Amino acid sequence: ISRHRWTHIAVVTGHNRVKLYINGRLNRNVHMPTSRITRPRGPLVFAAHPYHPARGHIGQFRYTDHYVGSNTVRSWARNRRYNISKRRVVRFSRLYLHHRNQKIVRNMSNSKSQTYSFWFKSRRGPQRYWQSLFRRGGNDRQRYPGVWIIPNTMRLHVRIGIRGSWNWGVNTRRSMANHRWTHVAIVTGHNRVKVFINGQLDQNVHMPTSRLIAPRGPLIFGAHPHHPANGWFGNFLYKASYTSNSGVRHLAAHRGFKRQQRRNLHISSMYLHRRQQWRTSNMGSSKSYAYSFFFKPNRGPVHYWQNILRRGHNNHQRMPGIWVWPRQRRLHVRIGVRGSWNWGLDSSHHVISRHRWTHIAVVTGHNRVKLYINGRLNRNVH
Repeated sequence: ISRHRWTHIAVVTGHNRVKLYINGRLNRNVHMPTSRITRPRGPLVFAAHPYHPARGHIGQFRYTDHYVGSNTVRSWARNRRYNISKRRVVRFSRLYLHHRNQKIVRNMSNSKSQTYSFWFKSRRGPQRYWQSLFRRGGNDRQRYPGVWIIPNTMRLHVRIGIRGSWNWGVNTRRSMANHRWTHVAIVTGHNRVKVFINGQLDQNVHMPTSRLIAPRGPLIFGAHPHHPANGWFGNFLYKASYTSNSGVRHLAAHRGFKRQQRRNLHISSMYLHRRQQWRTSNMGSSKSYAYSFFFKPNRGPVHYWQNILRRGHNNHQRMPGIWVWPRQRRLHVRIGVRGSWNWGLDSSHHVISRHRWTHIAVVTGHNRVKLYINGRLNRNVH
């Protein structure tokens, strides 16, 4: 391996051979029956514990699940376009910001003409300290741009580094709504710096684009050392180009930032052994639903309630909730109804087998609540 220079490496298995290529040339070729090779499983981990990471750059990484010949390896070794092109567009639909340096986006364009467009809904409202939305740059004095919420207000503090000042910028006149969605857009280029609130032009300052410092470094959400602005981002968009006023109004008119609700959820396997082990959000709100799963208890009846699952924010929201009775092998199913958060039904007898799989299904709809055990109807309540 050359120091400070790129080296192409390829490892190929199959056809009863294990081959190592260096820069397209066969370095080692060992006979090994493919039947003796252990079938791969588990995650692929770079810089895997307990060894020290091999400090360096990796480019043009490929994995294929089939054997490749020497000609293919040589063609890969000749392709030296390992420098990843700069991102001119960055977008995501949803982010809940709640801790420092939560999301970091790298390899972005260095264009001085840029647009940041996003929806934001604050969870806590005004605070006595600075709240960071995001900042592009390697440290707090690199702001290309940086966006904060001013203490004790919901107004924005937008900083953009220029020649002679790393802290030049503008403050918005309008405030973001508290606990409601607000659209914000920041546009640079055409010798202007503009800030929009809900599609309306809030700040429009003359600033020659040539004086702006070319953006560099990562885009950091909730950037250190300031507190993160606790809240939700929706429909975040960055693009390395100028956007007109009408284009910003079009972005502000598009409110499709909420993720589509899940109508289906599938989990192949899970070993349940601790509280709140697995959770999922954004599920559908239909009153007609079905939960179906296999369950095999790891031990027999115990003297306390054992929870399998519950949908809801707290113990008084059971939509539904499924428990195993203390000292019994019966199911306790609760479904919130008007007038009672704890309405439900119990299985008619001891239905859960110890150390054996039992299929359970809870179905609501058509004015019925049904409980199935191993495919057979156990309870059917109007």
